[in-house]
Amino acid sequence: MRVKSEKRRQVILDTARKLFTTKGFSETSMSEIAKQVGGSKATLYNYFKSKEEIFAAVMESSATKGVADAFHDLSSEQPVAETLLLFGTRYLQFILQPEILAIHKMALVEAERSEIGRYFYEQGPKRGWLNIQHFLDKQVESLLNPVIPGLPPYS
Repeated sequence: MRVKSEKRRQVILDTARKLFTTKGFSETSMSEIAKQVGGSKATLYNYFKSKEEIFAAVMESSATKGVADAFHDLSSEQPVAETLLLFGTRYLQFILQPEILAIHKMALVEAERSEIGRYFYEQGPKRGWLNIQHFLDKQVESLLNPVIPGLPPYS
């Protein structure tokens, strides 16, 4: 068995991303991904158990940096309105990119046939809503229990 490399895995993901976004999930086959990568289906299966697993990895790698940047804004010490405006702007700029929209659409279409929709929701929107909830909870807590220098916190 050949040794797995992160570089080879990334080539597989990049190739699959291009095929998924141009042809769609159902029209992209493991054989075609292998052909484009320059290997065999056995090589793909060495890295991923299924086409669904490749797609899940494509979704995750596509979203990680862009969404993380937007959600990082929620840790800002800026006024709430400013923070939410910056967050919303970055978030929308990211999710409205054609490639991200295509991946989202495929996840929704495939949700009826596989676990991709559930995985997408659990790793994406659900986590996002929990992050926003945490941020807003902290804002409410700071309003209800303001820190006043020299006084102990209210309990």
